[in-house]
Amino acid sequence: MNPALASLLLVPTALACESGSAQEPESTQLPADEPLEPPLLSSAIPDRPQDGRPVINVRWDGRISAGREKKLYAGVILNDREVLYDPRLGASLEDPYAGVKQWLALTAQRMEQASHGGAGSRLLLPDEPVLIRPDRSAPFVQVQRLMEICATQEVQIWKIQLSFLTTEGAPGLVCAYLPLDIGIPPPDAELIEGVEVLLRVGKDAATGAQQVGAKLRPGPPPAPYTSSDEAAEPPPRFLWNTPGLIALWPDLNSLPVRRLEYSVGPYRTEDLEVLEEKLQQLHASMTRSMPIDPDTGARMDVPVTIDARAGTCYEDIAPVLDALLSAGFLEITFLAAPRFETPVK
Repeated sequence: MNPALASLLLVPTALACESGSAQEPESTQLPADEPLEPPLLSSAIPDRPQDGRPVINVRWDGRISAGREKKLYAGVILNDREVLYDPRLGASLEDPYAGVKQWLALTAQRMEQASHGGAGSRLLLPDEPVLIRPDRSAPFVQVQRLMEICATQEVQIWKIQLSFLTTEGAPGLVCAYLPLDIGIPPPDAELIEGVEVLLRVGKDAATGAQQVGAKLRPGPPPAPYTSSDEAAEPPPRFLWNTPGLIALWPDLNSLPVRRLEYSVGPYRTEDLEVLEEKLQQLHASMTRSMPIDPDTGARMDVPVTIDARAGTCYEDIAPVLDALLSAGFLEITFLAAPRFETPVK
């Protein structure tokens, strides 16, 4: 199993996420060459942009750029935006993510610091969040890589905000707090059984090839993504052909379809409603056997991990998060990407 990467902290107010003052949300105006579209998450809270917040964009083609928010009368833009990673150049570089690491390390140095930990083990760490804003079609491995870099000794940014759209279609987010101390538990530590949700792109039964589906230019209606599109600079944004799109545009049924498979232990399904029902059953049965939290006197939350495999994209994560939250899971952790995995173009 890959190491745990980040634990989500899902809170009812944006103030708890430290994303600005409790004012009305402002619209986010994206640069014309980066019309990123995050996926919808029903549990996302409204985002309140603030001057100077570091933001990392992850494009649909895997490219990573970063800058700082600048509030304007008409909305918010990114200042000093620069490309930090380009998958087309990755193979020719000794460390393709060197630019990302350097930018995050410098960003961490400029942040306000605060001490953490108990007596005798106090750590002085950056105490401001960084917003990761991926496009819905962005390879999820890029988000995993960014969180992994944030957790390194050279950076130590542990307050992460993940961008989504709220149910009203406004900019929203959830918070993911990286572990401050990944150590070996003491010998007498109680082992707590949890749930692992494995998410992967399905494979064709006959050929064994991943059913990634066709790339489509966004609507209406979505059109097939061509070889000339692939060669364009920069590559145009795209959508994967999924059963959800086919339900809206039946003519897309003639194109290859992207299919996702969800696994919980030996149980497998492609149906999100069936997955949610299974998760509800697990949560109800496992909660009864969870140990009592000595601080609260209540039973501890059932821990759950999301293991997103090669080929998954950012929008694949949102419905899984919603299914887990609907089932009652609150302690949710992402697993890190495999060392050998590279972004899928």
